[in-house]
Amino acid sequence: MALGVLATVGCLAAAATARREAGDTRRHVLAGITALAGVALCVYSFLLPIMLVALLFEGARSGIVASLLATGGGAVAGVLCLRVAVDERRLAVRPCESCGRVHGRSPDSRAERAPGWAFAGAYVAVAGFGARISVWLADTFAGRWQSEVSRANVSWSAMVVFLVLMSLAGTVLPLALAHRWGRLWPAWVVPLRGRAVPRWLVLGPGLFVGAGLTAYFGIAGNTAWIRGDFGGPFLPLFLEMAGYTLWGIGLLVACASYAALTRPPCRQLIRKQAR
Repeated sequence: MALGVLATVGCLAAAATARREAGDTRRHVLAGITALAGVALCVYSFLLPIMLVALLFEGARSGIVASLLATGGGAVAGVLCLRVAVDERRLAVRPCESCGRVHGRSPDSRAERAPGWAFAGAYVAVAGFGARISVWLADTFAGRWQSEVSRANVSWSAMVVFLVLMSLAGTVLPLALAHRWGRLWPAWVVPLRGRAVPRWLVLGPGLFVGAGLTAYFGIAGNTAWIRGDFGGPFLPLFLEMAGYTLWGIGLLVACASYAALTRPPCRQLIRKQAR
C-alpha cells in the first residue's frame, strides 16, 4: 500500500508539471521519488515469473490468479514509474536532444574506459559468485551433493549445462560488462575484430540475472532467513545468501555503466565532427 501511494503521488506530481516549466531541483526530487517507487514495486513483484510458470502447469486456481494479478500489476507499475523517473531526470539535466547524453559528463563512445565503480561492481559480482560456488564445492567434496532427490529428478547432463551457464554468468558476464572487450570485439575474434558487440547480448543477461538474484535472494531470501523460515549451518548459509546478493547487486551496478557506454552514437556530434 505504501509503495502504491508513493508511486501515485510521484506520477501525479510529474503529470502536473509536464506542461509547464519546473525547477531542476523539483524535477530531480520527482525523479528520485518515482525511481524509488519503481524499483521497490519491481522488487515486490519478484515472484511474477514463478506465478506465470505456476499458471502454466497448475492452471488458473484462484490463489495463483490473485498472486499473478498482484505481481503483474506491481511489475507494470514499477516499469512505468521508472520511465517517468527517466523522463523527469532528462528534463532536469537538459541532455542532448539527439542522443540523450549530457556531453562532457556522459561517455560518447564504446571505446572509452568504464568508470572505476563499474569495475568495482563487476569484481564484487565475481567475488559473490566465488563465495556461492565455494559452498557447492565443499558439498561436492563432502558427498552432500547431489542429493538422492536431485539425482532422481535432474539428469547429469542438465546439471552440467546449468553449472556451465552459472559459471559464465558469474565470471565472463560481469567482466564483459566492465571491460572494453565486452563492448568491442577483441583482436582474437578475427572476423569481428573491433566491431561493436550487440548491446543486448551482454546487457540483457546482465539485467535479467542481476535483478533476479537481487530480488529473489537479496530481498526475499535474506528476509526469510532473518525471520527463521529456514536454517542450517551459519557459515554455508551466509556464504550462499551473501554471495548471491553481492553477485546480483554487482551485476546491476556494472549494467548501469554498460548501458551508458553502449548508447548509439550522437548524430549531431558526428555531423559536427564531419564539418
